[in-house]
Amino acid sequence: MFGHGPHRLILTVVCTFIFLGCGDAYEAKYAHLKATQLGSKNPTTPLPENNRNEETSTNTITDPRAPCYLPDTYQSFEIRTQVQSACQLTNKEREINELPPLKLELIHSSVAQEHVEDMVNNGYFDHRDPDGNGFRERLLSSGVSFSFGGENIAYGVPLAQEVVELWMNSGPHRQNILNNKHNKIGIGYYDTYWVQVFTD
Repeated sequence: MFGHGPHRLILTVVCTFIFLGCGDAYEAKYAHLKATQLGSKNPTTPLPENNRNEETSTNTITDPRAPCYLPDTYQSFEIRTQVQSACQLTNKEREINELPPLKLELIHSSVAQEHVEDMVNNGYFDHRDPDGNGFRERLLSSGVSFSFGGENIAYGVPLAQEVVELWMNSGPHRQNILNNKHNKIGIGYYDTYWVQVFTD
């Protein structure tokens, strides 16, 4: 435990060796984070000294060619706006590190949204659902084929800017965001819970 009162930071590390990489759980700013990875772990470039509080537009994205586009029919306006904002902020971090943007995929986001709502509605916080399925199984059952993938989850974070900042300050979460083998992303948001899924 580091610090005092609400600013304390508790860190635990758990590793498995089948489909999941090394995961960690943080309590910081009342947020809880976990990351898991599938496939090779690639070194990422060091983060430059940039101001992470730079604002990114949260206007609805209307250009279907934009990396973070979602159709207006996807979820509620609040969820869609949070998801698109988190996508833009994630891609800003990749741009800083000279990586191409991730494409926000509708099917990936639907899988992430289903998992985030399941966690809220059934009172748990984990990469695996009560049936034992992880992000790998959820994506495969939705018809997504991939060789490399990862997942970040968090709760207790109301804003996209805050959750991306917290993930970027944690090694395994940052590695998922900056993995140069990841090309696609899906994001789910519900009641301060977040899910990011990544694939090649």
